[in-house]
Amino acid sequence: MHSSVGNKLSSYLNLQDAGYLSEIDAISKQIPPLDGRHIVSVMLPVSSEESPSGLLSTIRLLALNQTLDPSKYEIVANINYQHANSFDEQKAKLLAENLENFKEGQKNKIPSIAYFVRKYANLSIGRVRKEIADVILYRILQNDTHYDHGLISVDADTQGLGERFMESHVTNLGESPCSHGILDWDAQYFKDLPELQVGLRFMQYVQAYHRNKRNYIPTPGANFGFRSSVYAEVGGYSLDRSFIDRIIGRKMVALGTKYDNFKFSPGAKLKVNSRRAIITVLNGLSPIEQWENDSFAKDSRVRSLSESELKVRVTNFRLENDLESSILRVLLRTIELYKKWGLSECDRGITKALSLLGVRYETAEDKIKITSIDKLIEALSELK
Repeated sequence: MHSSVGNKLSSYLNLQDAGYLSEIDAISKQIPPLDGRHIVSVMLPVSSEESPSGLLSTIRLLALNQTLDPSKYEIVANINYQHANSFDEQKAKLLAENLENFKEGQKNKIPSIAYFVRKYANLSIGRVRKEIADVILYRILQNDTHYDHGLISVDADTQGLGERFMESHVTNLGESPCSHGILDWDAQYFKDLPELQVGLRFMQYVQAYHRNKRNYIPTPGANFGFRSSVYAEVGGYSLDRSFIDRIIGRKMVALGTKYDNFKFSPGAKLKVNSRRAIITVLNGLSPIEQWENDSFAKDSRVRSLSESELKVRVTNFRLENDLESSILRVLLRTIELYKKWGLSECDRGITKALSLLGVRYETAEDKIKITSIDKLIEALSELK
């Protein structure tokens, strides 16, 4: 290992609480050591509420549908549950058994898959992701590698993955400290809940504009990669319950990793489940607010909703909410959140996105007044 990389990893881990580091050591001993051929690890937080079929679908996409040589990467999963009752524990163990059976059935054909089961008194996505990353760093130091190992963050409810996803991130990380790609959502409820599609596209258009201008780089947990040395240098993941992915991205920028060094690749395409965004809209919010004041535990409960329960909620929402008023609410709440994040109300990315959606508006004194969404509603009706 290059001494500078090893020093950064060692310094970071030495700053961790002794009790926490002892847990990381214990977890590391439960899973296989890092293979010297591995140049990147996929980090996969898995809630006990995740269905076995959903998890295996994500694993198949990562393990069987990639152009990257499987000997060059591993998948590390933290299968976690919050409550101390036997039902949650059994669900976590069932997920682990399914992973083990998949590994046995695909010997020598897939990348290494390591997993550990964790019980938390207070479950937070920050803690879950941090433990995965720190276990990987701990194992890197125990391995005589000469490569600045890459870490790629992915969600367990991934619905689709480009076949060049892994290869694109590895190429990016060979050239830049950080890597990101295209994040999208499944479209199953776009027809019945147009507010969902409008809110997600609005967000994507704003981000695409600023990514192109190098003003703002989204760093979602579902599709974000970085070198281990950069992760260590910024102090790793925060234990906060929300915004951990955005926080670590901002830390990397503040460190001096300029936006130009956040390499983007269209080949790194990933599509996630829309459930959390759907529930956010059904609660009268905009899709971009799905990460606001949220916790991993709440997200887990969203996953446990049955398909029939979700359909009933969507149907009731449509009966109780006027489409035009609801879409306006989504647009305005999205703008308000971007203002909270530091953009001006008349930010060029926001106004450009509104125009692309077919929204008519007026601006005055750094304020936006939406005057018509008729064209947008007409386009939505044509999609049906």
